[in-house]
Amino acid sequence: GNAQDWYAGIQDSSDDFMVGLGSTVGTTAHIVIDETGAVTMPLQPAVLAFSDTVANVSGDGTAYSNANFANEVFDRNADFNNTTFTFTAPVTGVYWCSLKANIGGSVSGNTRATARIVASNRDIILFDLHGYNVSQPDPAFRTAGGSLIDMDASDTLFIRFYSYNGSKVVDWMSNSFLSIHLVA
Repeated sequence: GNAQDWYAGIQDSSDDFMVGLGSTVGTTAHIVIDETGAVTMPLQPAVLAFSDTVANVSGDGTAYSNANFANEVFDRNADFNNTTFTFTAPVTGVYWCSLKANIGGSVSGNTRATARIVASNRDIILFDLHGYNVSQPDPAFRTAGGSLIDMDASDTLFIRFYSYNGSKVVDWMSNSFLSIHLVA
């Protein structure tokens, strides 16, 4: 190419077929096919992160955002900021976002809870729970949701959580998980 060199070939040391950027097979591999036929894309944007416990984030309708996901399991392409808990799309595309939320500290007055994907193009409600009774010894609930979302390059995404109809005693619990990856 004029501005970029691309290669397609067999990497001798691994016997994998690779397509990538550069003039030498194996450097900056974009697509890798191994001898079993498994196809990987090592530079494909993908993140999995989990939370620490943060006490008293909502309960009175206060928005908790950006929800804590301080611990990265992996972050291909370094698109997730684990200080601001924000994902920034590196390219325009369709992304899958999923959330597993652990919520604790609720009291019987907290009768509604909502979590949303907040992104540059739109907000998507992942769950909206009504009328749950949490006056148990373990006032906690666990729920999950996911959605496809369109994002333009440099758009951002984070999770916002609300709990209503009580006081601000609801906790965002550890081991809530967020995953995001480019689909198309």
